Amino acid sequence: GVIRRYKTLEQANSSLLQELVQKDDSIDKAQQTLAELTKTKTDEVLGYNSTIASLHSQLEKCYQKTVKNEETAHRMKVHFRDQCQLYGELELAIKNIVEMRCRTGRIKNDSLLNRLSMIQSYLLERESVYTMSKEARTPTPSVP
Repeated sequence: GVIRRYKTLEQANSSLLQELVQKDDSIDKAQQTLAELTKTKTDEVLGYNSTIASLHSQLEKCYQKTVKNEETAHRMKVHFRDQCQLYGELELAIKNIVEMRCRTGRIKNDSLLNRLSMIQSYLLERESVYTMSKEARTPTPSVP
């Protein structure tokens, strides 16, 4: 009885030791797989972080470029508005000069070029009158 019980316990012990060795090998393999998987995933995360950093850098450059473009567009808009205002003021001034100084009646083609042409004619006529009046006031030298 005792010997049989000893042999049964010895077989059970041997079986448990064998199972322990197998489980130990299995745990070692699982730990090795886990270490490899951890390394792979860590490398993957580092790659993603690098990609994110690169994309963030590109985003910053795009943002800076957008800010510069918006500033340029705003300056151009202000400049265009100022130019339009100046053009309107010049056109109004030309029209006023034509109406005040060149009282020749309405012209059929009331274009800007025609108005400028009228002002030019008026100024040339004024210069001619001034020159003639200056010559009339200047005494002519007498011949002995």
